[in-house]
Amino acid sequence: MGEIRSKGYFHSKNRVMKVGYGIKLKICLRHTTAEVGDKIYIFGGTDGNSRLNDLFAYSVRTNKLEKLPAENAPSPRSGAQSIAVGHKIFYFGGYHKKGTAYFNELYVYDTFNHIWYSLNPLKIEAEIGQKCQ
Repeated sequence: MGEIRSKGYFHSKNRVMKVGYGIKLKICLRHTTAEVGDKIYIFGGTDGNSRLNDLFAYSVRTNKLEKLPAENAPSPRSGAQSIAVGHKIFYFGGYHKKGTAYFNELYVYDTFNHIWYSLNPLKIEAEIGQKCQ
């Protein structure tokens, strides 16, 4: 990740990014993002030491970053996939530890009401390494 221009900065020594009006965001890898309206939602990933389950909304219009509620959020994970449908973001899968702890879960974040909810248990069974058909 490089520098953020305008009101933000990236400081590699502390692995912290400051955007907009003073909210700090840990630099993370293997996170997932989705766009709803003028906001980019950033979920999960790893800071290099541990998995995260933070959810942030970055407004491209106002250049403000907001940390969103974590109640009922998925457990910390990297590698989840997301897609926005209307005002809801669907988050699937991810892992806690590569090769041993993969998630077969589907969560939804409602961007209007700012709530998480689970659509589990899923009726999908697949083994690690199995190809989709």
